[in-house]
Amino acid sequence: MRVTDPRHPLFGKELPLVSMTGSRLTRGHVYVRHGGKALLMIPISSTSLRVAADAPRSKLTGDAVASLLARVREIREALACASVPEKSGPACRTPDASTPLPRSHRRCGR
Repeated sequence: MRVTDPRHPLFGKELPLVSMTGSRLTRGHVYVRHGGKALLMIPISSTSLRVAADAPRSKLTGDAVASLLARVREIREALACASVPEKSGPACRTPDASTPLPRSHRRCGR
């Protein structure tokens, strides 16, 4: 019997089946040997014994993954466009109301 649920800590492990409670059609459990002595209880739905082969599941939702990727992109862009103080130009001066401050026309293309 193999643990097939990617969320389970023993995912991918092949373990010897000792017994099964319930059936493959109900919410049962299997008892397996782990490490020679330990007897573990695993839901049938997390094993290769389940009836239907569901698509792999994740703890993250699609929206959460999209949000995470968007945040990673923002951070990468911010780091790529970050100003290096020693290369930014002359030291700051007090702005004079009569003369506008020069604007940089250079944009970060990353």
